[in-house]
Amino acid sequence: MFALGDAKLNEDVVVPIRSYVALLHLTRERFRDRFGLATPTFGHAADGNFHVHIMYDRFNPEHCRKAEQAIREVMVKVVELGGAITGEHGHRPGEVPLPLLQHTPAEIGAMLAIKKALARTASSPGPNLEPFNVWEHRPIKVTLPWKALIHASHRRCL
Repeated sequence: MFALGDAKLNEDVVVPIRSYVALLHLTRERFRDRFGLATPTFGHAADGNFHVHIMYDRFNPEHCRKAEQAIREVMVKVVELGGAITGEHGHRPGEVPLPLLQHTPAEIGAMLAIKKALARTASSPGPNLEPFNVWEHRPIKVTLPWKALIHASHRRCL
């Protein structure tokens, strides 16, 4: 996929079976025509989970603007189609930039209260319900120690 762009915004969404075609039409035809960005979309169609990827050039300001607009449109459309913007994984940083599209402020307040109560007794931090716009952050290049081992083992196999 990175041959289609050096960066991606991706969302894990779920829609009812009756909405599959509408979601795919949005991400394939409309986005290609309107934004000129590749939007590979795949997932677990049997249960309505789709991984929508907006591929773009991270150092092209116009691409960044279009990618941000496209991902917002995905989220709005998913809610309009009766789906959920959190898909199979729930709320994670970078995955849910727009929780207020799906939940009211009261619902988010209730979730945060439950999260706070559970955080006192559990080691897991729980769901992240704060907006996080991944496109506003630049990645940090990190080489993990095991990557050298993996590359070395691949060289031995060749």
